[in-house]
Formats: sequence, structure tokens, C-alpha cells
Amino acid sequence: MSDLSQMTLFEEEEPTLVASGIDDMNLVEVLLGLPGRRRPPEDKTISVPWEKDDRSYYLEYNNSWLRIDWESRRRDTGKKDDFYLEVRSPESKGLPTKSVEDVFVALMDLTARENFTSPKIKTTRHELLSIMKHSDGGKAYQRLEETLSQLVNLTVETNAFWNPKKETYFKSEFSIIDSTDLERSQGDHNAETHITWGSKMFEIFQKGYLKRLDTDFYYSLSNTTTRRIFRWLDKHFRHYPTVEVDVLRFAHKTLGFGVSYKYPSQVLQKLEKRLDELVERGFCKWKVVDSKTDSGRKFIFSRRTQYTAVLFPRRDLIIEALERHGLNRASEFVDRHGWDRCLRHLEYLEHRLQSGKKEIQNPGGWLADAIEQDRRLPSGIKEKISECREQTVEWCNQMYQALSLEEKSKLEQRIKKELEGCNEEEKEIMERQWRNRLLLNRIKQF
Repeated sequence: MSDLSQMTLFEEEEPTLVASGIDDMNLVEVLLGLPGRRRPPEDKTISVPWEKDDRSYYLEYNNSWLRIDWESRRRDTGKKDDFYLEVRSPESKGLPTKSVEDVFVALMDLTARENFTSPKIKTTRHELLSIMKHSDGGKAYQRLEETLSQLVNLTVETNAFWNPKKETYFKSEFSIIDSTDLERSQGDHNAETHITWGSKMFEIFQKGYLKRLDTDFYYSLSNTTTRRIFRWLDKHFRHYPTVEVDVLRFAHKTLGFGVSYKYPSQVLQKLEKRLDELVERGFCKWKVVDSKTDSGRKFIFSRRTQYTAVLFPRRDLIIEALERHGLNRASEFVDRHGWDRCLRHLEYLEHRLQSGKKEIQNPGGWLADAIEQDRRLPSGIKEKISECREQTVEWCNQMYQALSLEEKSKLEQRIKKELEGCNEEEKEIMERQWRNRLLLNRIKQF
């Protein structure tokens, strides 16, 4: 093995990713997609899919009531179990419209600024609309007030909430908002608005199943559906680099699409533009493949990882990556020039390929020349690689902290097996890198 002192790209720091808000992961998973459904005629109940037990999920809803039943694998035992969600609202109010998600994210942002010290929020309607980057017109204020009123009157019951402290699920019944007080005065836009979270809702926040959310990025997305996809993926990418989900399950259960979307082709036609926006913004990659899931087609979402060196904690893995790009005698290059130089140019090559810059006809030859000559990287690329490395390492730390005790134990056993035969010095340097490699190869399947 080459000199371990050459592994400078593997040295880990404690970078901090800055995001402008906080999101509750229970609500992202369970309540996301409830609003926005086209309301059925009065006294009519819609069911999706059309025969119960036809799929791994089942929905029924009307103007003021919604019930979802689904099957999923438990985090604590790994076994499949049945979960449900029931939402009720007075007929005079109805279920919330799709704008409720933007309101909820803004309220969480304001609560996070006070470090969740109080369930009471003191704000103005103008401030809420400014956070949401919504227009400042009369209709926007009317929609905001209607949404707040719906949240006050909404009740939720579910057995699918996760308690991260006890590492088990719990059943809960609650109201999202307990009360609102909207002052009326001349120039209503800046009149004080007082909003109080429901007591159970605030208890759920205090269980600590929270994550950072880049609200600036969230509100900059062009469409409600795109924002909804971003929140859901952002939650699951915290635990997994790759997420697989059936096309129709994703559309119906997660995004709230109605009965008119019966086939994967209809969903793809609707979502392609929305998903491509997330690709163009550098958030993720996606594709659709045949599967044995409900509809026979599934999405595969992958978080964009610009810096991949943490995937290669061992000499043979670096050689394998170089060979995959067509570099002949890769082992000689690694031994002669060291891990650091090989990884630096490997990463730059992948950066060029991902960014769609000028096509490289012979990647293997390009790598050979770049490593041999140790070409100077373009201005700013070194800083970019360093930034991406820190972000990837921080992401791995987040994924590790999100594991259950059982998952951590299994991961440590796997690492121990992979490092058999290494001396203590090698283990000390490579243990964290091998952990990161395993974390970056995890897949979440729905």
C-alpha cells in the first residue's frame, strides 16, 4: 500500500452547512401531499387506487376528510407493518389547499429563529408573505388567512410518527395550530399577527426529529409540486444517498395526485419538467426503470455528490475507479504518484463530465496525461473541490447520526470485517473513510 501520509484528501474537518430554516421530518413524511387535491363533488368519496389491497397503499378522501393506509418497513425492527393517517376538517372549512405547505415552512422558519422556546409566534401577514416570496396583493392576504383558519380547525391522527429519542413509532392525535389572532387596523399589512402551535404539535417538535431546510432554495423553486418533491427528497437524502419509490405510489401518496393519474406514463409526463428543475439546480439526479413494485415502474433519485473521493478509502477501490474511466496500468499510477494526485484529477474529470462541459473523447488518456503531468487545476476548482469535500463529509456525518443503534452496530461490524488484516495505523486512518463509503452506497426503497 502507498504511503498513508499521501491521503491528504481524506483528512476530515467539522464544516457547517448553513441552511435558513428547519423542517419537521415526521410531517414531511406523513402530511406532505395532503393539500392540493382537486376536491370531489359534495357527498362523494374518492378512492385511490380503485380496488382496496390492489397496491401497498390506499387512500380515501372527500371535501373534509382523508384517510391513507399503507404498508412500509419499520425502522426499529426492519419488518413490514401497517400505518395509517386520518385528517378531518369541518365541512365549512374543508381540507387545506396546496398553499398550506408554504405557510407551514414559513411558520417553522419563524419558530426556529426563536430556537423552539415557545409555541407562540409573533409576526405580521406581510412578514409571512415576504418569507414565502408571495405577492403582496389582497388575494394573497385572503389566501393566507384562509389557510391559517384551516390549520386551526384541522385534526390529525396517525400511528406513523417516529420518536428519535426512543427509536420507535408512536400514535398521536393533534391540531396543527391552536389559535390565531389577526389584528385589524389601518394598513393591515403590518398589523400584528399572533399564531400559537397546537400543544401536541409543539411536543412533536420538541422530540427533536428536525432537520435543516434551505428555505431560500425551497421558495425559489418555480412550482408547488417541485417544492413538495424537494422537501420529501431532502428529508430522505438525509438518511440515504439513493431513494427508490414506485411511480404511482410517489404520485398518489406523497404528492397528492388524484384518480386521473392511473398510469406511470401520465405521472412522468406531469413530473418530468419539475424533476429536471431540481437536476438543473444541482440538487439531484433521477431516472425511471422497470420494477416489481406496485405499478411496474419506479423512480430512482440520487443526491448529487460532486466530490466522490470519500468513496475510495482503499487502494484497490481507487484503482477500480481509474480503470472504470479507461486508465490502463492504474495500479502503477497510484503507486508512482500517490492517492492524493490520482484522486484530485479523477475528481476533476468527474466534475467535467457531470457539468456537461466539452466532451472528453478519451477519458483514460486524459487521466493518464493529467496525473503524469500533475496539471494545474483551473482557477477556483481547488476551492470548489475542497468545499464539496467538506459538504460530502458533513453529509456522511448527518447520515451516520440519523442511524438507529441497531443500524450503527451493523455498520461497525461491516467496517471491522472490511479492515481485517490492516495494522492499527491504517485502521485509524481508514475507518471513517470506509464508514463514509458504506453510507454513500445505501439505498432506501419504498
